[in-house]
Amino acid sequence: MRSWTLALLFLVTTGDGLAAEQTHLRWGEVTVQSSSPVDSTTWVEVFGLSGLVVREASLERAVLDGLRRLGREGFPFARAQPGDFDLKAGRLVGRVTVERGPRARIAGITLSGAEVTRPKTALRIAGIELGQRFTGVEDAALKERLLRSGLFQSVGDVILLPGSEPEAIFLSVPVTEPPYTRFRGVLGVSGRESRLTGLLDLDLANIAGTARQAAGRWESRGDGLSRFSLHYREPWLPLVPVGIEGDLAHDVNETLYSFTKWEITGDVTWGSRWRFRIGRGGSRAVQTQPAAGKASEGFTMAGLELDHRNSATNPTSGFRVFLESRRGKKTLIPPGDSL
Repeated sequence: MRSWTLALLFLVTTGDGLAAEQTHLRWGEVTVQSSSPVDSTTWVEVFGLSGLVVREASLERAVLDGLRRLGREGFPFARAQPGDFDLKAGRLVGRVTVERGPRARIAGITLSGAEVTRPKTALRIAGIELGQRFTGVEDAALKERLLRSGLFQSVGDVILLPGSEPEAIFLSVPVTEPPYTRFRGVLGVSGRESRLTGLLDLDLANIAGTARQAAGRWESRGDGLSRFSLHYREPWLPLVPVGIEGDLAHDVNETLYSFTKWEITGDVTWGSRWRFRIGRGGSRAVQTQPAAGKASEGFTMAGLELDHRNSATNPTSGFRVFLESRRGKKTLIPPGDSL
């Protein structure tokens, strides 16, 4: 984190009529000196103070704005020191000494407190590449996107650490991970035929620290009634920033029907708050009784999501809005009849 503090103390003695002169004291020429070339447009507000009333035009605001602009140009550790202020011809003049410092580049990231999530995964979530120029906004974006990823219970403030080279910096993020693996299981035997019944539920929310997700569920209630379901999410396809998610569910009643439903969706994230989804799905129901009919359905879906929560797992403020539209066709084949 960075903070800039400028302290200015003016002691002006002009003899009689001091109060009246101070009321209308105006800026004169304020020059900028630097050991490195400084683009004059970066400090246009500093140069533009000339002629303005001192109490209405803040030197501190102008200098801080210049430092922020240098940060966006890749010099987040720039320093500015005002000095040599004096009165000349009734105007307050002086200079500002600027040291740009090294041009910082991101050399890596560390997740303090993480045991599963890989640093490479955090970089992809934040949209940061190793070696890219640090402009002073990446730390805030990194914290926000990690909070909203759903992979962490808490994310602290990002700390900048120096690297082995003058321009290299590391982003250190303290995080708290939730349990990524959940397993539930209940097994039993029921019915005259002593069939195995129960429930097995396995949920993997962060496979090998890559943000990939998988879930499986088996449920048997006896008497030939069972249910199977699978879910998988690939957050990033190779070469393209598109996520793919697939779901498959299959219900079976051995004496009445079987029902299968599937859905595949792709999503693209825009910024850190918008997500667009498009997908395809369908279902098929087959009655197993003699001379029974069949029903099938195919649909296309599209959705738009705005997530303004401050955290995906433990939100304390914000909102989430999701709109989805599905359009498809259902086909029914009656027993012994044409389509």
